[in-house]
Amino acid sequence: MPLKGAKRMKSYLKLNNEVLNHYSRTGKLDLAKDREATRRYFLEHVNVKMRYFIDLEEKIRYLVEEGYYEAEFLKQYDMAFIKRMYEKAYAYKFRFPSFMSASKFYESYAMKSRDGEEILEKYEDRIVITALYLARGDEQLAERAVDAMMTAYQPATPTALNSGKKSAWRSGELFQADHGRFHEQHCRKYRVLPGVVPAGGRCRRQLDRPQATR
Repeated sequence: MPLKGAKRMKSYLKLNNEVLNHYSRTGKLDLAKDREATRRYFLEHVNVKMRYFIDLEEKIRYLVEEGYYEAEFLKQYDMAFIKRMYEKAYAYKFRFPSFMSASKFYESYAMKSRDGEEILEKYEDRIVITALYLARGDEQLAERAVDAMMTAYQPATPTALNSGKKSAWRSGELFQADHGRFHEQHCRKYRVLPGVVPAGGRCRRQLDRPQATR
């Protein structure tokens, strides 16, 4: 019998525990149950805590004015381009493959309100902001960064976690290393002088049209 006043375990946590227990017994994942845990995590947690805005302009303005995003890197792009980047990211119709991946993102990476009560970013939002921040005003690079991160490229944790955030602590050395690593992988992926990343992180010649990744 549960203790009076005790909080009832969320259904997604209960399902995840069942998935983990099943795996420990059999060595196999119950994928159907894991998908259900992910679905309920969004219904019971993410969608409930998500802050919604009238449109993207209101969202960006709020996050800048309230001191969540740096304004400087966003000023390097016009709003029409920023909107296209969000549309590009959302067009991938990304879905988290597991409960653990979804909870890891929303607990560790997504921007939250200072009191922790509201979620301010979805996965695609973090990808776009990271791409815009890394590209430093280069629109072509920003577009390809979104494509790369939505398909294969994974930035180092400090970059994925902190890019664009005004109050975030960043190690300049770590950021520069990841910025260079992005450009190097970017050059290799798009077949532009593999491994050659000149000073400033620019590929030596214009990038060819990217190859299909899916």
